[in-house]
Amino acid sequence: MKKYLLLIISFLILSCSGACLKLASMQPFMSLTYIGFFGLTVMVMAVYAVLWQKVLEDIPLNIAYLCKSSTVGISLLYAYLLFGEQITGKNIIGCILIIAGIMVLSYKKGEEA
Repeated sequence: MKKYLLLIISFLILSCSGACLKLASMQPFMSLTYIGFFGLTVMVMAVYAVLWQKVLEDIPLNIAYLCKSSTVGISLLYAYLLFGEQITGKNIIGCILIIAGIMVLSYKKGEEA
């Protein structure tokens, strides 16, 4: 269970990089805050890279990478909570399809083992 918790935490951190880039895009080009948000993005990605390597010690790459698409749903939540963007029915349907795909493919992988 600990290994999957680490996987989820790494995806939360990965999706934070998108939020940092969105914040950077809201700043004047090459301003101090613009550069600061890009620097923060690099730091977030560095933390993610270390966690990703740690995750891959315990979880096979094909399973871990398959679950990586769940960051779309996390990013959707960030867009709503942090930036006040509207969530549409198409967004929700897309997230449901992604989660269903992860479940189907994970189940198929489990059957082969």
